[in-house]
Amino acid sequence: NSRMVDVDRAIKKNDIATIDFVGSVGGKEFPGGRGEDYPLTIGSGTFIPGFEDQLIGAKAGEEVDVHVTFPENYGAKDLAGKEALFKVNVKAVKEKQVPKADDEFASEVSEFETLKEYKEDLKKQIKEEKEKRATSQVENNVVAKVVENASVELPEPMVEMQLDQMFYDYARRMEAQGIPMDQYMQITGLTEEGLKSQMRETAVQNIKTSLVLDAIQKKEGIEVTEEAIEKELERIAEQYRMKKEDLVKTISDSQKLSIKRELDIQATIDKLVSEAKLVKPEKKSKKEEKEEAAEK
Repeated sequence: NSRMVDVDRAIKKNDIATIDFVGSVGGKEFPGGRGEDYPLTIGSGTFIPGFEDQLIGAKAGEEVDVHVTFPENYGAKDLAGKEALFKVNVKAVKEKQVPKADDEFASEVSEFETLKEYKEDLKKQIKEEKEKRATSQVENNVVAKVVENASVELPEPMVEMQLDQMFYDYARRMEAQGIPMDQYMQITGLTEEGLKSQMRETAVQNIKTSLVLDAIQKKEGIEVTEEAIEKELERIAEQYRMKKEDLVKTISDSQKLSIKRELDIQATIDKLVSEAKLVKPEKKSKKEEKEEAAEK
């Protein structure tokens, strides 16, 4: 419940500076080196090393010349290792202000009148969330072990399709934060190919997991009942504050099949967990932990 508040002072670490900037190398502006109304958290390490530090001490309304050198391994090869100048216009400086935790605060942000009641409710929520996370971790561990023991041949087009989808989802998340993907890649030094390369291992694992669970579900003949599907539709309707009848009218046949598939896969995971032998990991000696740390 913190607020970002405009401040009339010099930029400090952890402030958010709203900036316009234009980057140039050898006096020439380079593609992707321009940005407007960019909210930069000072100290986040978002920009090229040294960029954010040079904004410390500047005030809103001031212009700053930021001199940096692109890393030798920078994604854009034509910029790697080169010195650059960024003309930066500081448009606003904001700091995070945290409200005082008291009964008044509790009554404003919750249904409770006292901070004590609010904390008890938060404690309950946190406990439930951690229990869900623990259950999910067990499921992930069991599924990972099953996939590890499976032999799967993956067609490369299937991997490429998964990578395209993951890249699209990533770009959409960036743009939802007000950061165009081309600008993000320019700032971080990544390329589409480089980002997909980082995603490849996850993409392969996701596809393997999906194929293995599908195979088990079909082999074991696991299918949820119509009653389970109806309950899931009721849950979704409640989530969107709709009547179930209205929800059913808005979803397509393919979406209904997708809901059923997700339920079938969850039922498959539940069966795997119920039949798995769960064991506590052996506690490692301090010597073994030190040796592992040294290897890393």
